[in-house]
Amino acid sequence: MRRAHHYIIYSEEVKPGNKKLESITICKLEKSHPRYFSTREEVKLSSFTHRHATILNRPTPQVDCQSRFDWINVGAQFDCIKGSAMIVGERIGQQLGNYRLVRLLGRSRFAEVYYGEHLQLDIPVAIKVLNWRYIREGAGKFLDQACTLAQLEHPHIVRVLDMGIEEYTPFMVMNYAPYGTLRECYPRHTRLPLKMVVTYVKQVADALQYVHDQMLIHRDIKPHNMLLGLDDQVWLSDFGIAMLSHSLDASHPGSPDFEGTVVYAPPEQLQGNPQRNSDQYALAVVAYEWLTGEWPFAGTFSEIAHQHMFDLPPTLRRKGLDIPPEVEKIIMKALEKDPQKRFKSVRTFAEELEWASVGERTMLVQLQPKKQFRSPLPFVVRASYIL
Repeated sequence: MRRAHHYIIYSEEVKPGNKKLESITICKLEKSHPRYFSTREEVKLSSFTHRHATILNRPTPQVDCQSRFDWINVGAQFDCIKGSAMIVGERIGQQLGNYRLVRLLGRSRFAEVYYGEHLQLDIPVAIKVLNWRYIREGAGKFLDQACTLAQLEHPHIVRVLDMGIEEYTPFMVMNYAPYGTLRECYPRHTRLPLKMVVTYVKQVADALQYVHDQMLIHRDIKPHNMLLGLDDQVWLSDFGIAMLSHSLDASHPGSPDFEGTVVYAPPEQLQGNPQRNSDQYALAVVAYEWLTGEWPFAGTFSEIAHQHMFDLPPTLRRKGLDIPPEVEKIIMKALEKDPQKRFKSVRTFAEELEWASVGERTMLVQLQPKKQFRSPLPFVVRASYIL
């Protein structure tokens, strides 16, 4: 890569076709000018304290990296390779509060999650950092989510250990799940044994029941938001992130994050009316996917949304799955379009699924003592003697 050292100043505008754009390094930026982002047609460098921004007009970016970052952390050196989109310098090694970012665990459009360590206690943690692009619009909601999550104490809900803002960067510190998300553990098209599905559904349902008892709704149940700890312990995470995603990215409904959500979204939530039973529907979609290796519905964003609202999902047996009929009935009941036709609670759904999977209902019926039939004949005979 050929680097041309060029310092961008706030009054400069690089014209389209300027060859300096083909290989350019931006460095030595002041921390008072932290906002740098790219759009489809231009790159902008702006600040919280200055009104003017440098605009680098250029072609639509072609990104060949693992993931696109729109915001750049000021204070490091950044490269633009042959007109491609700017890529954020890694935050690895950066200190946020009492924590150091050690390695990147995952990223989405809205946030990055890092493996971190406490500087004094040497405790492993997960640190979620809000993307620079959404700081102005989403910082408040991001921190509200952290506060909400910090008040929830449950063995199957990820704990928020700390939160704060460092150099304009909102972050939250959570307990670290060594095995990552259930999506990472079980990629798409992976089929899980019924017993394992029941184990995971029970844990998530237990967490959701606790959340519902607090008069809250998760709204974004999917394998990406389920973390796996030691001994197959599942932690539910990302409370409220669906609302944040939808409100900040409503103009881009085809984004990967939104598509990942709509696959599991119940009809009433797609219509803007989420309920507690909405989480039950989404969990049933997850169970359906784990059992069959496929989503109930597929297609474009609008096609999937339409199917969720109007089409019946294919039965599990049509997917070639050999499971007890009672298990299929329970999954399909939780996938009812009408929330009132689903189970009365997500806990009931999980219990029914467990009973059906082990045949406990059949055993209970067999163990029930049979009612003895008493013939009325002796009473008739006795009455005849009296007569």
